[in-house]
Amino acid sequence: MKVLVVGSLHPEGLALLQDSADITQTPSPSDADLADAEVLVIRSDFRVDETLLARAPRLRTVGRPGSGLDRVDLDACHRRGIDVLSTPEAVAPAVAELALGMMLLLSRRLGMALQGRVLGLFGFGHAGRALAPKAAAFGMRILAHDPYWTDAEIRQRGAQPVAFEDLLAGSDVLSLHAPLTAKTLNLFDGKVLARMKPGALLLNCARGGIVNETALAAALKAGRPAAAALDVFAQEPPQAGHPLLGLANVLLTPHIGAATAEAQARSARALALALLAGKPASRGL
Repeated sequence: MKVLVVGSLHPEGLALLQDSADITQTPSPSDADLADAEVLVIRSDFRVDETLLARAPRLRTVGRPGSGLDRVDLDACHRRGIDVLSTPEAVAPAVAELALGMMLLLSRRLGMALQGRVLGLFGFGHAGRALAPKAAAFGMRILAHDPYWTDAEIRQRGAQPVAFEDLLAGSDVLSLHAPLTAKTLNLFDGKVLARMKPGALLLNCARGGIVNETALAAALKAGRPAAAALDVFAQEPPQAGHPLLGLANVLLTPHIGAATAEAQARSARALALALLAGKPASRGL
């Protein structure tokens, strides 16, 4: 199969594919590259839309090693019969570790113990479920809100299911692990942030755009939430003059949630094996 890799893919994934695939790697695909491609492997900063699909008539699969498909027009792919694969379970441990580190740094900066506090998870997919037991080991109680999971399923995995309003009001630390969709875009605006528990911390290791960053800056200046940590932004990297830059109660990292050697190797392996098997690696988050 003709595989076009835009950007990079960990060598472990390339090694699995090399005997069964003709692989082209490029940071910027040409029309000739796209016209020949049957499989397109992308990173989080590459957009797959109608215009690109029109340039790739032989394309049958789009693969993303990692999580987050907000830059892929899923409807357009499905209309063309193009399968879209991702491997969120492979990077979830790394994302959860970053969120835990952020939580520890912010809580210690504020003189706040985690033991006995409440962690709220907005989204209970792979990353949220990976974070829950790590926080529980610190003596935290776990709340979760996710419309795609039943209450029984959430309880079985060690969290208490709650409504969105109760998640906002009851969380000492609120960690976001949901996809960026039409429903979640700018969901955490000024009105929602104002309904968070006084003194709470906000973490976003999911996708930029879920949090309205201008509203968050204003809310942080008002002390509600007390502090925030973001690994993702609506525009990456954030430009000079961004309202969150320079605030004392903010921790910012440059989209490094999945940036561990282990996560990159796992996600590349998982995607390569799924491509070789001709089936999705995962459709969850």
